[in-house]
Amino acid sequence: MNNNALEKPLVSIIIVNYNGIAYTRGAVLSIRRHSPSSEIIVVDNCSTDGSVEALKDELSPLTVLSMKKNKGFGYGCNRGAEAATGKYLFFLNNDALISENTPNILASFLETHPTVAACGPRLMNHDGSFQLSIGLDPSLFSEWTIRRWQRQSNAGELLSNINRKFADKPVDWITGAALMVRRDVFERIGGFDESFFMYFEDADLCRRIRNLGLEVLYIPQTSLTHLGGRSYGNTNKKIDYEYRRSQLRIYDKSQPLFARLVIRLYLLAKFILKLSNSSERQLSASVIALLFRDQGR
Repeated sequence: MNNNALEKPLVSIIIVNYNGIAYTRGAVLSIRRHSPSSEIIVVDNCSTDGSVEALKDELSPLTVLSMKKNKGFGYGCNRGAEAATGKYLFFLNNDALISENTPNILASFLETHPTVAACGPRLMNHDGSFQLSIGLDPSLFSEWTIRRWQRQSNAGELLSNINRKFADKPVDWITGAALMVRRDVFERIGGFDESFFMYFEDADLCRRIRNLGLEVLYIPQTSLTHLGGRSYGNTNKKIDYEYRRSQLRIYDKSQPLFARLVIRLYLLAKFILKLSNSSERQLSASVIALLFRDQGR
């Protein structure tokens, strides 16, 4: 709980940490500097780098929840939300840095727009360049579109187009790296689907919000820096596997049978070709096995 305020905070900031104390420390300090009235909750997903001790010793007062097992990003966010006392929940990656009071800016927007249930700021890379943070509902067509946007973003060509098309307008989803949600709506839909270990849980959450008839908006007037993927460590194969598992899960939850079959055929061909590569063989075999399992509706 925020010990700097006697009344409940407007915003609770929830950060999930896994072996990333250096980045989490920076995120917390940036919040303290620019959004001191926000409640800070750090959920540690069973780190082995001394994160919990460092958080409690160096950054107190803040709420630290120590998980006994790493059950994924959505699970950690849900535990943080249960401990939160704020009206608005701001899910923030541990490798994010705020440079203005973005949490209060987003909360003020939600205060005056009752049909909007979730929103997110513009994200910037460490060098100040634009980082894509919104997307279309996952589908065969949208995945191609988003990859094209990502290439344009990497080339520095996308910022003006995205702002022109999507600023202050409903979008399908906003990345969970910096996502604010009304607490009552979050509780109403049951929070993040914990069957997603990582990836696509934000798109799924936003889809379920929109199914209530509420909106998700991109708010580029405020921004923060997202370093991006800096605390995963040497777990690339695990990350690749979880990406594909979550990709299949979101298709099985939201797409028609035809699309579910096509994505499986595409991935089957893709990973069969990789079986001949000894360094890719184990991952490829694991992903191929996934293709023959329904991930559930």
